[in-house]
Amino acid sequence: MIEVVQAFDRALIAKLESDDAAALERKIQAAARSSPIGVLG
Repeated sequence: MIEVVQAFDRALIAKLESDDAAALERKIQAAARSSPIGVLG
């Protein structure tokens, strides 16, 4: 979960769903396999 807040008073603007660590790792691995130069060049 990502919370978006105002900079000056930290008042909540929105809550956004986000990937968990395992899902993010799967996406990074898939991107690395599909890229001709790999992740981060």
